[in-house]
Amino acid sequence: MTKPQTRELCDLVDFYSGGTPARSNEKFWDGDVPWVSGKDMKQFRLNGSQEHITSHAVEQGARCLDPGAILVLVRGMALFKGVPTGILTCRAAFNQDIKALRARNGVNPTFLAYAVAARQNILQSFVTAAGHGTGRLITEALETLPIWIPEEDLQAEIVEALRTWDDAIIIAEKLVAEKKARLTWLTDRLIFEIDHRRPIREVAEQTSMRAGAKFEGFDVFSCTKHDGLVLSDEYFSKQVYGEDRANYKIVRPLELAYATNHIEEGSIGLNNHGRAGIVSPMYTVFRATDIDPKFLISVLKTERMRREFERRTPASVNRRGGLRWDDFSEIEIPSPDPLQQENIQTVLETARLEVEASEVAVTKLREQQSGLLQRLLKGNWRGCENQDWSIGRKDRTQFDGVEK
Repeated sequence: MTKPQTRELCDLVDFYSGGTPARSNEKFWDGDVPWVSGKDMKQFRLNGSQEHITSHAVEQGARCLDPGAILVLVRGMALFKGVPTGILTCRAAFNQDIKALRARNGVNPTFLAYAVAARQNILQSFVTAAGHGTGRLITEALETLPIWIPEEDLQAEIVEALRTWDDAIIIAEKLVAEKKARLTWLTDRLIFEIDHRRPIREVAEQTSMRAGAKFEGFDVFSCTKHDGLVLSDEYFSKQVYGEDRANYKIVRPLELAYATNHIEEGSIGLNNHGRAGIVSPMYTVFRATDIDPKFLISVLKTERMRREFERRTPASVNRRGGLRWDDFSEIEIPSPDPLQQENIQTVLETARLEVEASEVAVTKLREQQSGLLQRLLKGNWRGCENQDWSIGRKDRTQFDGVEK
């Protein structure tokens, strides 16, 4: 290439689909080959996965690509918030919810991964709701994504500039992980070493008030694994609830709700938004009666309780059973006296605020990188050549105590 030009993505890469080896064949699983799914695509550099398959699975047809392949999530609820995009730094397989892109000659794969990631607004316009409300990125539209491609030496220069922010983000994310681990340790020590326990039905009661004809006056909440009860319109980029919400359940301030059919994933939260909202009729809503609701959600949001929910949720392909209130309310939880609850909450809240501050630092670094991405990858390189790319390194001084 002799001059910068804009090309469609399909002219720059070869597309590959992934798949899932048969779960019933134990010879396919728990090997040493990373198998990437949507839950792994939380970083730009993809260097591993939560699940692994065997070399035998690869020999039997599981597609495996070398480092440098670009992965784009094309199916999943995460698409309503953004389109996760990353580049493999190790040889790996991937599932059917992901499309892999391999750059052709003359295109720096890392540059191209940055360029695709920078087109979030366009990518989001390609997302539609598939069956059961799951997000789907239309592959045919992805193929037409316009990409600005400069000469190869300029591609490499831009990659090096953007890598500065990547390095800073990695360090900042490690600090977040350390603070989250500390919060988990504190929770286990302060809550689960308490001997006095009571079943949930003795400290809380189910509610089931419906919105009725006034449903338009309520915000719609959704329950998430990590963020608890969130405002649906703010959390997702598209509407994920129905038009007729008369049968939706009301959740008042400091009441709790969980996704009845997804509780084993940890989808439970507290309404701390200061106003009432509504949730899907498929949710279970309840309120604390003889326990601090903030202490209660601190208990119920732990990994230990998530495993208990999972253990009690009936195994079912269609998952229509879920964990109903009658069974949920039988779970025993730590129940200290009110003063002890308050003291524990104070300590845990301080630790949570430290986690949130670290997460804000990560967000700021990402915003800086995103701004640079928009300038560089839309062809606005002029005026940027002489920029001081050390800004990302300056922002990393607060993370000096964290090893890479």
